[in-house]
Amino acid sequence: MMQMLKSKKAKLKEAYFNESYKPNTKQECIAAINLKYKAGLSSINTSYSNINKSKNVWWFSIATSKFQGPVNLLLKI
Repeated sequence: MMQMLKSKKAKLKEAYFNESYKPNTKQECIAAINLKYKAGLSSINTSYSNINKSKNVWWFSIATSKFQGPVNLLLKI
């Protein structure tokens, strides 16, 4: 299991430094931001939303309990 995680991290680093890399999932976005900015984002402290391409709308469904600590909001365009 640990080797699989290391392999995923190595692949992410390789892809991230490729100019055409665009993260698609919440986990990929978090990993890319953590890698580039040495941030402390995780699934627990981060909410994520895709912007709907067919309509100009987006939204977050955030539990109010998340606001007891730091909260990070990511919008994928």
